[in-house]
Amino acid sequence: MPNQRKHVGSIGPALHLHLDCNLAAVRRGAIQVRAFLEGRGLAEKDIWACELAFVEGCNNAVQNTPDAKVSQKILVELLVDTGSIELRINDHSPGCDFPAEVELPPAESESGRGIFLMQTLMDQVTYIRNDSSNCLVLKKAVTGI
Repeated sequence: MPNQRKHVGSIGPALHLHLDCNLAAVRRGAIQVRAFLEGRGLAEKDIWACELAFVEGCNNAVQNTPDAKVSQKILVELLVDTGSIELRINDHSPGCDFPAEVELPPAESESGRGIFLMQTLMDQVTYIRNDSSNCLVLKKAVTGI
């Protein structure tokens, strides 16, 4: 269930989600992210970019979480400020070596587009690895167009 509230240090409201670690939950979360951003009157291209980056980031978390940790929730925090959107995805996967920049894989490749898409769609992508969890931070300036 989503939790909307003011976040300390942000001007706008925040959306907090606790998603089951599966692809169906990611899809339901994407619907909630879209509705939250639409409710803020953001431009469709900003909403679409954030929704797709959210799906790619959460799907990566689901696909890389070991069976022993799949019962732990993916924690999502979405903050909307006057001129920016910040999305944080916290998971319990072992993490990955997140490249600073990645190129689009060949057309015949069945995977490898997620990080490329996130880096293309968002203004800043930061990946923080810890022993017990990881945090993907996605930031985008609001275009207003």
